[in-house]
Amino acid sequence: MRKAQGVSQEELAHRCHVDRSYMSSIERGAQNPGVMTVISVAKALGVSVAQLATVADL
Repeated sequence: MRKAQGVSQEELAHRCHVDRSYMSSIERGAQNPGVMTVISVAKALGVSVAQLATVADL
């Protein structure tokens, strides 16, 4: 979703108030984000948590 919207990883991390390396780890599946981070990512992308979970095949 991030790439489809033309948002850089750094920009998304900034919008979510997390470190870019943490965002990278989340995208690679190396980190499991907490509920609040998931909500923050969804909000930053302008989608619902349900939409985000669907795209992530969760």
